[in-house]
Amino acid sequence: MPRMTKKQRIILSGILVALSFILDKTIGLKPVTIVVMLASTIIAGTPIFLKAIGALKYRIVGIDALVTIAVTGAIIIGEYWEAAAVTFLFMFGDYLESRTIEKTRSSIKALLDMAPDIARVRRDGV
Repeated sequence: MPRMTKKQRIILSGILVALSFILDKTIGLKPVTIVVMLASTIIAGTPIFLKAIGALKYRIVGIDALVTIAVTGAIIIGEYWEAAAVTFLFMFGDYLESRTIEKTRSSIKALLDMAPDIARVRRDGV
């Protein structure tokens, strides 16, 4: 089975978060809503969890570890909506950051490509 891209994870997680919200407000089936929110949390949270584990192997506690702790705590106390929202928003923010960096790099490269290869230096206007 092929792996999901970051964009696919964000879209699917966002759809599931929205679906769980709609289900909760319309038919109010808590068990179904909880399953949908947990699915969203797992889809968006898996890369975060894996990065946190990878960093902890080197004794680095980064934002991924903190998000993992927050999400785990939210699930333990039954706040499934918060767990789904945190993982979705964290992944979405990470995606936006990546896109911004890519655009910035390509803009800088375009500016550097405009610079001439050879420059002539004039001393005292001559």
